[in-house]
Parts: sequence; C-alpha cells; structure tokens
Amino acid sequence: DCSHAPLLAEAHEGRSLTPREVSRHWMRRSIGAIQSAPSEWLQLLARKAFMLINRYEMGDVESIYIARSGSLVLSGLRFWHWGALFPLSILGLWASRGRWKVLWVWYALALSMAAAVVLFYVMARYRFPLALLLMPFAAAGAVYLFDLVRARRVAALAEALAALLATGAAANWPLYDEARLNAMAQMNVGVALAQGGRIEEAESHFRAAVAVHSGSAEAHNNLAQALAFQGKFAEAVPHYRAALA
Repeated sequence: DCSHAPLLAEAHEGRSLTPREVSRHWMRRSIGAIQSAPSEWLQLLARKAFMLINRYEMGDVESIYIARSGSLVLSGLRFWHWGALFPLSILGLWASRGRWKVLWVWYALALSMAAAVVLFYVMARYRFPLALLLMPFAAAGAVYLFDLVRARRVAALAEALAALLATGAAANWPLYDEARLNAMAQMNVGVALAQGGRIEEAESHFRAAVAVHSGSAEAHNNLAQALAFQGKFAEAVPHYRAALA
C-alpha cells in the first residue's frame, strides 16, 4: 500500500522525512535490491512483461469487470479485449514496417509506455494509454488480413494467421487466479456499499464473490456479516462455518 510508504521509510530512517526524502529512500532501497540480486530482478521484469501482454485487466481498487456487468455495451463486446487487440496490433506493426520513417514516433511512444508499465505498475489503469497507442496498429493488422484474403495470397495469409495465433495464445494464456481477483473486486464494491448503509446491495456483491471463489474465507465472512446485520442468522451460519473451515 503506497499510503504506508512514508511511514515505513521514516521508521527505517528513524526520523521525519520530507516527500522528496521519502522518494529518495525508496529509490536507494530499490537500486540496492536490484544490485544485490540482478538475476531475480531480470526474472521479475520478464514476468511483468508477460503480464503486460496478458488479456486480463488487473484491477486495483476498481475492476472493469464489475463495470462491465452493468453495461450493455461492455457486456456485449466480450470478444474485444486486450487478448484480441494485442495480437492484431503486432500484426499491424509488422505490416506497416515499411513506413517506419513516418511512424517511428508512434513506435517510440508505444515502446516507452510499455517500458514504463513493466518497470512500475502492471495494472489496467496504467495499461489503458498503451491500448490507445496500439489501436491504429490493430486496425492496420485487420486491414492487412483483409487485403491478403482479397488478393488470395494463401502463403502470406497462412503466415499471418500463424503469427496471429501464436501471439494470441501468449496474450490469452491463463496467468492469474482470476476467480480470486474477481472475488476481491466484488468484495470491494460490497464493502463500499455496506459502509454506505446499503446492506442488501452489498449482500448481492458478497454472494457474487462467493459464487466465483467459493474457497475464499473473506468472501464467506463478508456475506455472513451482511446477512447477520439483516437478521438472517440461519443463512449466515453456514457462511461463518465455511469461513472458519
């Protein structure tokens, strides 16, 4: 939690720190950790690079999947996500390579944004700007496929489809425990509603959390608490027992 970073830095330094001193403290600690274990840092970067191209939108406090459940537009476009955008954009980058003198600035922007995300935070809200940069290339990739089909260039089309399938497999590989993450997102919404006094609505989100991740003690406990607050003690008991188990 970034809100605890100043307190941890001050505890380590043994004195009060200014915001700049807090930043410098963590910079020194980070550089020291990298220097002491460079191979582990490289492995971490490789994993984060794989996370960058993964289809799942890693949430923070909010989740796009919760928003999608309340939107006809988003729920109707389940096929159009990062796992489709990324492979098409890679194909578009390849197809437009002959125009690199014109597009090099666009390449540089996309590369710098990707590097920033991998170095710092691999989360959806930091990855969204990169999606905007890749959309034109995804369009170019789709047009390239259409042109190959229209021109009946079978060999080139086979190569393009093979590349699309390979990058698509990498982007759609199940990298996360999505059930746990989606349950956490549902619980965040439920807790916010409960704190606002909207217990019945909170209950529905806690039930959704239990449905997607039945092994979560926290989800069962939250649901049991919401039920108990409403006087539904008989319904709450099995969830308290599941949480204890």
